[in-house]
Formats: sequence, structure tokens, C-alpha cells
Amino acid sequence: MSRKRKFLIPAALVLIGVSLWNILPDYLDKRASSRTYEELREDYTEVPAGDDTEKKKDWWLTDVLIRFDELKEQNSDIVAWIRSDDPESTGIDYPVLYSGDNEKYLRRDLYGEEHIAG
Repeated sequence: MSRKRKFLIPAALVLIGVSLWNILPDYLDKRASSRTYEELREDYTEVPAGDDTEKKKDWWLTDVLIRFDELKEQNSDIVAWIRSDDPESTGIDYPVLYSGDNEKYLRRDLYGEEHIAG
């Protein structure tokens, strides 16, 4: 093996390790946030079966039932639920929280736990 190769392989391994060290925590945190929001959707929202409004152009999704009373028991700072017309592709389908402090929920979830996705 040449001297150059003896140096490049360990350097590449160190670079990969440092990259994973920096990327992996954010990835795992976002994944945990996604699981939390998925659990909230399953527990507190109901979309009627056979909902044919999915691909219509001019519609307002009013058939989704969100149990705000139960959500407010979890956290009284819940003020709304935001949902896109295609939540599976956009990922927008979760509660909106506001406590009066604009920064409180930027990096916290519904339960007050630290999450990069808020």
C-alpha cells in the first residue's frame, strides 16, 4: 500500500465518523418528533372513512374531527390544529401551541420535551 493510501483511508473513516456524529442526533430527534405527531394524530383526530374530498380542487376539509377538549387536558397551550390538503406528502398535520412566549415551543413538543422540530 502506498503512503498516500495509508493516510487517506483513516482520514476518510474519521471524516465519516465526524459527519455521522453531527448528523445522527438531528435525524433521530426529527424521527422522534414524527412519531410523537403520528401518535397525536391517531389519538386525537378522526377522518371519516370514504372521505372523497382528497383530490378536489375547491374544498375545505371540515370533516376531520379533532378532540380539542382531550388535547387541552394534555397541554392547555394548544390553540389550533394545522393540516394540509395532502398531509401524507407534506407532513403538515399537527397541533399548534402558543403560551404567550414566542420561543417556548420552537424547540419543544406538546409535552415540553426538547425536540429540534418543535
